[in-house]
Amino acid sequence: RIGKSSGSLLDQRVGVTDPDSFKKIINYLRILGYCFVSLEHLNKSIAASKLERVAVVTFDDGYKDLYENAFPILKRLNIPFTLFLTTSTVESESLLWLHRLYIAMDRLSPTNRLKIFKQYDNLGNTDDDIYKMLDRLMDSNDINVSEKMALTSNIANEAGLGKKEERLLAARLYLTKDELREMQRNGLSIEVHGHEHLPPANLNRTETEKEIVNSVLYVSEEFSRKPLYYSLPYGIGNQFINDVSKDLKLSGITTTEQRLVKASENIYSLPRICVTTDNLHFH
Repeated sequence: RIGKSSGSLLDQRVGVTDPDSFKKIINYLRILGYCFVSLEHLNKSIAASKLERVAVVTFDDGYKDLYENAFPILKRLNIPFTLFLTTSTVESESLLWLHRLYIAMDRLSPTNRLKIFKQYDNLGNTDDDIYKMLDRLMDSNDINVSEKMALTSNIANEAGLGKKEERLLAARLYLTKDELREMQRNGLSIEVHGHEHLPPANLNRTETEKEIVNSVLYVSEEFSRKPLYYSLPYGIGNQFINDVSKDLKLSGITTTEQRLVKASENIYSLPRICVTTDNLHFH
């Protein structure tokens, strides 16, 4: 995300980069001689085992601050960029389950948070650390999707987060079709991040296929272009994702492995370097 962090749990968990820091990153890479290219350009370079001094700008999810804060910078500099879109968020009248969880948790006291989370023995020994509990909740295949949704509903009800407020929050948080189409006309490639951002560790073959297929169909129908790439939610894969992606003739998969791309890279396991304001140090 590109914006000013409010210090909320959502901002902490997702990570927010200040717009000025984002501009510094872009300028720093330009000074180092990097050219900004599309993900498709990079893929062709990898296929040809040709190393180039290039960088690809990517975003996940589909937050409105991409349009408000990053797009003006990228458009002015004529830099292509990619969004891995969680398709159910577009013009949604409710919060994505994960965002509902974070926003609701912020309203509860630490004691009440722990009380609800500790009902789930599968979170393991986390020393009552709520952040460790959240990591286990996202990563674990011992806690199924229905349990995760039940926990989210429990927290939201306890916090008094109602449908009317959710609708207002979602309108402020997520992109519209018109915003996406405007960016698409100005350098944006819309790829997919799943339909509901469900944890892949919990999904069987049919559920994995549904999550990816629904997102691919949505982008194809709404934005007149079949997406070619899939970004792993939470950076987590499962044994079905590569097969489903190849069946759909997707060109590649991106991960959250933080390193530079190699000439002989596996295009179904592309690394990306995550940048937030907290880990920038310019001198």
